[in-house]
Amino acid sequence: MQECGAYPGGWPFRGDSPVVVARRVAAAYRARLALADAQSCAELDDLVAHRWGQTWAVPRIETVDAGDWLTPGQAADLASVKVDTIRQWRHRGRLSGVELDGRWWYLAEDIMNLGWSKRRREAAVTDTVVASGRSVPEGGA
Repeated sequence: MQECGAYPGGWPFRGDSPVVVARRVAAAYRARLALADAQSCAELDDLVAHRWGQTWAVPRIETVDAGDWLTPGQAADLASVKVDTIRQWRHRGRLSGVELDGRWWYLAEDIMNLGWSKRRREAAVTDTVVASGRSVPEGGA
């Protein structure tokens, strides 16, 4: 079994969760399909993103500033998670927000930092396991 983070030949992005790995792999395949057959790629984009609701699979340019206040839906889009996950993060104390007139708002910088802090924690666990000489179990660190 290949150790996580043992690059070259292994996964080059230490700390990626299995979901992030799968998304990076899917993006690589999508990019190749777009070059080989743009029409088929557009048809699959429509199916996957619009009919199946998996908008993460279609690349998009984010034009958000760190100081922007986001609705739960916008925050979920930025984090590539469901709106329920944003609410769970707030309830668990992992994410702060501001409630105005019964509606929650989240700072874009907090959403972006949440993703990076998770990757840093996962990378630290992977580094510790690899440095110890133990194999990383299937499914991550």
